[in-house]
This record gives sequence, C-alpha cells and structure tokens, in this order.
Amino acid sequence: MTDQSGHSMRTLNLALTIADSAVRSDVEMYCRTTYVDGGSPACDTGRPAEGGQMEDLVIVTRALEYIALRGDVFPWRLDRLAENPQIVRFIDKD
Repeated sequence: MTDQSGHSMRTLNLALTIADSAVRSDVEMYCRTTYVDGGSPACDTGRPAEGGQMEDLVIVTRALEYIALRGDVFPWRLDRLAENPQIVRFIDKD
C-alpha cells in the first residue's frame, strides 16, 4: 500500500525509525555543550557547537520540533531548564 506521495508504509516506517534514532544526536551534535547542576552536560540550543555555524541551529530547531511532535515515545525525556529554556538536557527514563 502506498500513500498519496507514492511512498509505501514500509518506507515511511523506516523513515520514522531512522528519525527517532537520530533526533537526539542531532541536538547534541549541533548545539554548544554547556554544564549545569554542578557539571551535568546540557545543550545550549541557542548556540552552535564549537566550530559550527549559526545555520546548524536550523537542524536543532527541526529536531526539537520533531521531539515535541512525537511525544513520549523515546527512552529518554527532554528537560528544559526553567531559568533558561534554551538549555536542554536528555534524561534517561531507566
């Protein structure tokens, strides 16, 4: 079965699986690493990674939107610092 754009459900499911597995690393790779709460690593979503470009933050914005749209499906949750919401960290659910 294919959707209106001609993609099979298998293709769409594979794309979703790839996106789910890559979205966290997109944020971690393209944001500046910062440290909070006495040394815990976090991501500054308003600043590109060392050596990165401001354009890289488009990837981050898209990844954060994807995380929000997917909801509670990941083995981690995204935590925004209340005092600075552009600082995020990933907390494993284990």
